This record gives sequence, C-alpha cells and structure tokens, in this order.
Amino acid sequence: MALLFADRVRVAASAAPGTGTFAVGTAVSAYQGFPAAFVVGSSCYYLIEDGTSWEVGVGTLTATAVWTRTTVLLTSAGNTTALTLTANAVLSLTPSAQFGTDLQARADSNYGRNRIRNSRFQVNQRGTSGFAGSGSYTSDGWLVSCSAGTMATTIAAASSTYNYSGSLTTTTTGLTSGANMNLLQRIESYDVMDLVGQQVTVSFTGLATTSAGSFTAAVGLYYPSAQDNFGTNTLVQSVPVTLTATATRVSVTFSTLPANIANGLQVAITLTQATSTGTTALTVAGVQLEAGSYVTALEKKPIVLELEWAQRFYCNGSGGESFYDTAAGVYYQQYFYPTPMRAAPTVVFTATSVANLASGVYTAGTALGFYVTTKATAAGLATYTYTFTATAEL
Repeated sequence: MALLFADRVRVAASAAPGTGTFAVGTAVSAYQGFPAAFVVGSSCYYLIEDGTSWEVGVGTLTATAVWTRTTVLLTSAGNTTALTLTANAVLSLTPSAQFGTDLQARADSNYGRNRIRNSRFQVNQRGTSGFAGSGSYTSDGWLVSCSAGTMATTIAAASSTYNYSGSLTTTTTGLTSGANMNLLQRIESYDVMDLVGQQVTVSFTGLATTSAGSFTAAVGLYYPSAQDNFGTNTLVQSVPVTLTATATRVSVTFSTLPANIANGLQVAITLTQATSTGTTALTVAGVQLEAGSYVTALEKKPIVLELEWAQRFYCNGSGGESFYDTAAGVYYQQYFYPTPMRAAPTVVFTATSVANLASGVYTAGTALGFYVTTKATAAGLATYTYTFTATAEL
C-alpha cells in the first residue's frame, strides 16, 4: 500500500513500547487520533518523542491501534536503531526530511521510478512455458535458480488479481531442507549507479507454498565484482519477508547503498526450504525497485518501451535471401537488430532452408547486427533462410 498522510495526528502510548510496537492510546489535547482512512496496512512517516529523545521513520498500522516501526530512519542517538521507549512516548504522523530527499531523488532520476526491467512479466520472447532447470532465463530479464531439486517455470498473462500485471511462477520439486530457490534480476550498471549512497525500496506482489515442512523468504541485493559482470556477486543486504499462500503486496527498504553498486545490482527473491523436502512454489508479479524509503504505486511503462528495453539484452528473429547469380557467385545480407544491444551478443544461428548454395556463413557482427555470406552452387536462383537468437544478458 502506498503511503498515506494526515494532518495533526498526535497520540500517546497506552503502554511502554520498549523497542517494539507502539500501542496507540488517546489523542493528545488539540490534536486528532488516527483518521478512519488509516485501515490496517496503512503506512506513513512518523515522529516519536520521548522526553528529549526522538525517532523518525516509516511505520505501518499492523493491527487496530498497533503501530509498527517498519523502517527507522534516524534517532536522537544518531543511528537507525529503534529507541527503547517509555510510556511517556508520543507518536506524530508527519513527513520527515527523508521524504523531501526521496522526492528530489525521484525528480532527479533520468530513468523513471522503476529500475526493474519487464517488471510486469509482459515481454516473453522465449515463450511462457517449457522452462526447465536451474540457471536459465525465462520471462525477459528474469533468471531462476535453485540449489537442489528440479525447477519448472511458467508465465501467466496480466490479470486483475495482480493489478493487471503478468505473473511468473517457478516451482522446485525436491527442494531439500536448507536449500533455496531464487528469482533474480540483474540490473545494468548505467541504470543504478546514481543510487550510490541512497536508500532504495523493493516492492512486489507475491505468494509461496510448500508441500512439506516450512520455508522462509527474503529479498536480497547484491553487486558484481566488476562492471556488469555478475560471475561473482557480493551481498549488500538481505531482508526477511513474509509470504503466504495468499497473494500479498510486499515492500522492503534497504539501507544506504555502497559505492560498489555502480558496477550493477542484482535483486534476488529467495525461498529457503526450512524443514523436510518439499515441492516449493513462488509466484511473483509487479516488481518495483525505486529510490527512497517508501513504496509508491507500480509504474506501468507502455509495452512497446518494455519490449525495446528487453531487446537491448535479448532478441530472436529470422531472415533469408533469394538471388540470381553465376556459379560460385557470392551474396551478402546484413541483418540489423530491432534495437542496439547492450554489447555484441552471442548468436545462435540456424539455417532452415537451403537451395542451390555451396555455402552459407554467418559472420559475427556488432551490437547493431550481423551479416550472412552465401555462395551459389550453380547459375540461377539461390535461396537461404535462417533463424537466430542473440543474447547479451548480464
């Protein structure tokens, strides 16, 4: 749920909160209590004052009259550790300085709010099913992996269930106790280097199940050892989340990102089988990574822009040529990718039909395209058709 705001909300604690939740008591004189619009699940910036001590952050109404300090931004002690509060603590709902910083960060961004590619699983150049095994790309931009068992992944079309986002479901059969399964996206360095030194928030709709025992879930951020080279990755932070069999919108705020994320950023949604061996499934829709310490509504880019972005990393297609020539006559055909790719891609090239050709050779090209050289066997009409896939995935 996006943040709500309200004027002149200031309430006393009904019990000493300690470092935990704030039990909401009566409104302070001349102020109001929580408005009716603040139903369970509502979030807002808060200020807590306890004598000369204070704490600001983002909180959530997790139950009737129970305020959970979701993200502590700063305290009078100069850190982000929740204060030990007494029964004299007073809670106010009010934007913090971080709110203005977040707004400015988003205004300064040249990339849009959401840094996730194909966030709604609506670009599926590889298809929507038939994905088997760990370590493979599925829906464009999304990589699945597991440390045990056998994976299978499918993508479903957009639906109202997921706020008109498509969804990805990956299932691991035989996930043993302590083993994990992951849904990963690797974000190009140029799309995240401006986030160095900032907080970021990841949000998504998710649900998960296991046929035996139990599981835990977490969202993690990693950076690669070299620019856009994710062969070796280092964990920045992993934050536990709660996923159940019911689709729920989840959000996680990460602390200040280190300078190394200028190399790129990997987002991982991870399930770990905690006990027994089970068939464990994860469904995810509408993923967003944005600057700042609070979640906003899912950004919905036009599908044509999502496709263009996806084809920077992967595309497939077909081509062909038909020409008249003398025996051993040579013909060249140039193929241009739909959009310039991130780097010169790895191309898998397959001839599908050949007539009156002594040879047909694919020549590796650049990030813009490639060319094919053919040589006629005899004088007359020669034809050649082919399919290809080109990948410059991270």
